[in-house]
Amino acid sequence: MDIWAWVGETQQQLSEAGNVGLAMALGDLPAQAYEGRYPQLDVMAPAIAQQAEALELPWLEFYARYWHLIGRIGDRAQGAVAVDDAKQLLAFAQREDVRECPATPAAAEAMAIAWANADGPGHATERLETVGAFLEDMSPENPAFSGLTTQYVAALIDAGKAGEAVTYAESAVERLRTAGREASWELGAESARALLAAGRAEDALTALQAASEFKPDDPVAKEHRDGVRRALILATLGRIAESVDALPDLDVVGDHPRVWVEWTEAVSKLAGSAQITNTWQLGRVVRQWIDYFGMMGGYRARVELALVAGDLALGRQGVWQARLLADLAESGTAELRESGELAERIAALRAAADGAQEPAAPGPLEERVGLFDAADGFNADPEKWVGWLAPLSGDDLEATRRHTTTLGFLGYPATGADIYWKKLVDTGEIATADGDDVAYLTTLLIEARQDERLEQMAAMLPHAAQYLALTRLHSARERWPEAVETGEHAIAAGAGIDARRLLSGAAQQIDQNARGAQVLLEVLDELTEEDTWRMIVMATSAEDWETVRKGAAKIGMPIKSAEGPIEEEMGLIRLILPAPDGGQRQVLSIRTGPATARLALPQPRGMDYNAGDLVVFDPQLLEPVPEDPPGAAELRAALRRGAHPAARRLHQLLLRRRRAERGGLGGVHRGHGRARLADVGLQRRELHHHPPLHRRVAAGRLRLGRGAAQRLALRGRRAARRRHRALGAPAGLARPGARDRRRGRAARAHRQGIRALGRAFNRAPDLVEGGQRCWSGSGSTARWRSSRARPRASASPSPAASRRPAPTW
Repeated sequence: MDIWAWVGETQQQLSEAGNVGLAMALGDLPAQAYEGRYPQLDVMAPAIAQQAEALELPWLEFYARYWHLIGRIGDRAQGAVAVDDAKQLLAFAQREDVRECPATPAAAEAMAIAWANADGPGHATERLETVGAFLEDMSPENPAFSGLTTQYVAALIDAGKAGEAVTYAESAVERLRTAGREASWELGAESARALLAAGRAEDALTALQAASEFKPDDPVAKEHRDGVRRALILATLGRIAESVDALPDLDVVGDHPRVWVEWTEAVSKLAGSAQITNTWQLGRVVRQWIDYFGMMGGYRARVELALVAGDLALGRQGVWQARLLADLAESGTAELRESGELAERIAALRAAADGAQEPAAPGPLEERVGLFDAADGFNADPEKWVGWLAPLSGDDLEATRRHTTTLGFLGYPATGADIYWKKLVDTGEIATADGDDVAYLTTLLIEARQDERLEQMAAMLPHAAQYLALTRLHSARERWPEAVETGEHAIAAGAGIDARRLLSGAAQQIDQNARGAQVLLEVLDELTEEDTWRMIVMATSAEDWETVRKGAAKIGMPIKSAEGPIEEEMGLIRLILPAPDGGQRQVLSIRTGPATARLALPQPRGMDYNAGDLVVFDPQLLEPVPEDPPGAAELRAALRRGAHPAARRLHQLLLRRRRAERGGLGGVHRGHGRARLADVGLQRRELHHHPPLHRRVAAGRLRLGRGAAQRLALRGRRAARRRHRALGAPAGLARPGARDRRRGRAARAHRQGIRALGRAFNRAPDLVEGGQRCWSGSGSTARWRSSRARPRASASPSPAASRRPAPTW
């Protein structure tokens, strides 16, 4: 059976059984994996697998688990962190009730990919054995043949058998052609890689060109993957201009870890040309990629990138950086099962660093701190400054501050932490050190993930500084209850505004909004605008309207009412709200307060919110205001407060809803209010969850419902006329009377107004973003409830936690 035919049949069966949502989600999993919609995939795939297990559908469970794994080991290139899951999937595929599934060979392919991501050469033997066992009796007609063959060829290359890989790939392509099937682009591209590894670059380019006619298994990634491999081959051939043209930009490959190693290798070959600029920004990006592979268990990629980055650093005269990267590569070889020639390459990098000439310093040692402070943050090179400040760092405190924090900025926090540690902790000066120095060292230790060392340092600090450092650590690691506890101690000891920011952020994460708002209210005069907005959001969630009004007064946002819940008309906004599939939805809403809005449009079934719900949101601009025009800062603040004329004009068309509130649904029989509500998307069951909304409907007063109800009434009259005509009723009965015509004109005018509103809204700048934290309810007395998990917090929640005296590079 064809796997996709089975998927279609399964979707139909699930739909007929009433599992429509599951059926729709099932067909979207491959697109989520290939298109990089990982937040959705990471939510939907486990949910489908769990439901399939409950329904005793093992094939469906395998399907969901497979696509979730592909989303991790494919473009995201996860290695050792995914190996155990790949092994479990392979074992699951061998179960008696699963092995007949036509997709089970894909489990072997996934296993091979995970091993290749972790350590391709080190796992080459296992990859050949696992994939070869499935290929042994498989005919080319099997849809899994091409994918398994691709992994077999890749394993041969990593095993150092490039010639054999070329022969095997050519044989597989011919077998597929004989069977009337076409090879995949992935197989053709892997054949080109084998030819390149065998030293046949011209043939590799020809093979890649021929593969461009093949259909890819992953159509979304084909373009940038083909460009990277083509650029690498052309650079090997010395065809620099063509290689530069083929090479995808950094902003294209930046989200695709699978191609980072090849892309960096291509850039390294092109760095000596005039077309490619080898800058410190490139070095910083590659350093971040190295850390990514370290976290994902991509051990081989981490070492390869470190060596290539070292060569690039030498090209920029970054001698200190090349030495650190050589050390990093050497430490990374301990994770590899097969190091091969890596030891020789590391030694060669060190020798080249020792023989390289460092850039000339801008002035004498005693003047370098001042020269650093006077440097142009946009044009200065932080890599060079690290080398120039190194002779002073560790002895002179001012130079140490600048040197170590710049090291952290460039991606070497552990090195900076070591220098700062020797200066402050080993000498015993940490107990009396300046608060900024403690904050700098704390940040470096957190970024270097040296938690035990940080706790050791904290034990040597005064009470307030000790608990402040621990609060920063707990917040960075998202241990929110511990962060609240240590934050309370820090505030009690007089730690200051930094501790209050950290405590309020942690309290918000565990729904202690009242405490989080109170902590900031106590120092209202010291709060920045960002602090004030956070306080407003938390106070709104806690229904502390007095605190909301105080915060609004501080930022200059007028509130008409003097007490009680805030329910005003402050213009239209777009709320970014979470969707059940892990994605997001933009919902047109009416802002009712500094951090509240009421949803204006009905939502599809299955959503946790609907028209009329009240939502608490974090006000943010969806699109930044340009910095150039005069008064840009004032404009940005006005938009955030909803005070700009653009925000006011947009909602004028909706002022007529007041008439609906005062005079009912206007021309529509009020007895049909509940049916009208169901027609516009709020189901009967949802009415019981929203008592205030239920009361408004019973009284015939549905906000924003007048036009919808009129349109529904008009539609019903037209349907009645069609039924009359079908029954042979006299024509006169089918024509509307004068009253009906007036209602029709009113409905048309309302529709035109709504269309004009939509056009104006689409033309206007997006004003406010919500959805960072959102709660929904209905009515001014509703209890707020969390509608999704909190987002990850920053490792440095406060500006003070990450202050560095370096220029703005």
